[in-house]
Amino acid sequence: MLQEQFDIAKASYDRLMFAPYLFEGLFQRDGHDLAWQIRPLRTLLVAYEATGEVKYLIRAQGYVEAILANRSDKWGMIDAGFGAVVPGWYSIWASGGRTVPPQTYVNDTGHITGALLKFAYLVKSVSDLYATRKSIVNRCIKSSAEALDLWDEHFIVGPADGEAHIGAHHQPDYPMPINVMAALARAYLFLSLATGSIPHRDRATRLARFTIRRMKRVDDHLEWNYSPSERVNHEQYTADKNPVPTPIEDTTHMVVTMEFLIECWRAGIKLVTDEIMAGLAKTYTNCLDVDGNGDDRFSHDVDGSGLATGIKPLQASRIAWFHPKLNERLRELDVPKEADRLDRDSHLMATASKPIKFV
Repeated sequence: MLQEQFDIAKASYDRLMFAPYLFEGLFQRDGHDLAWQIRPLRTLLVAYEATGEVKYLIRAQGYVEAILANRSDKWGMIDAGFGAVVPGWYSIWASGGRTVPPQTYVNDTGHITGALLKFAYLVKSVSDLYATRKSIVNRCIKSSAEALDLWDEHFIVGPADGEAHIGAHHQPDYPMPINVMAALARAYLFLSLATGSIPHRDRATRLARFTIRRMKRVDDHLEWNYSPSERVNHEQYTADKNPVPTPIEDTTHMVVTMEFLIECWRAGIKLVTDEIMAGLAKTYTNCLDVDGNGDDRFSHDVDGSGLATGIKPLQASRIAWFHPKLNERLRELDVPKEADRLDRDSHLMATASKPIKFV
């Protein structure tokens, strides 16, 4: 059954991924759009991990070149947040779809540099490929490290022993939302894997510990809030600046935190235990097809409440490694959008080639 799953998923993935039109629309300057258009790049990295076929890393280089070419400082743009030209990827979008002056954000920085650094790490692991691509790997590492350095003063050790968090843009005394910190933490992790940097591995470990300590076990699964603080973020204050209670995490943002913890587990960060992975798998399962109609709808929140639009949580479907029934359910998903199909097929290849079955 797993071999059949692998063959079907790989054939479907290759048909899509090696169509030239997938490069269209990638070459634009808006960092927020780039942050989400890196999904094809990230699926290529998963496909390589599942198959060991270097054609996926070679294909990935085109996406990497596009992202590096679109860094904001390449054309001297003044970043509204920093008031200067900075080595990051700007966005003109903010929460609620609002248009804002071009500025760099933590979450976009984390998503983009995380993918670039994982590419660098994987290419370095293939000696023959690395021998011919040292330049692009070094550019990935240098560009990503410069972008991550922008947020150094926001990295705050504590509040508890062994923890750290990322201070919010407009509320330095408050941690950023869990998923935003997870995006940056994942980039720290891959910078450490690509370069051997112990300080960046320590940062990722501290952020993972902060995250895990703010999760709670409910029956057989884990739940957590969108933000660890009593306030969510500055635009969600009431008019008189009273604190707004932080809501429970939604499933769209859930996947970012899950992916970070999965990568920590794979990298041997021992505080992310098998028990935690099993709890996250149950969380994911509880959020899938919550109305029982077989229409693949996810719940809106990690506690299984509400209904989300679409199936964005496919981005974390590698969690199926840890739950056989979830793996079976993912194989049955009807996924109309190409980006979602790339996610599904690459992760089905991964779960079929390297199944990990515990709950």
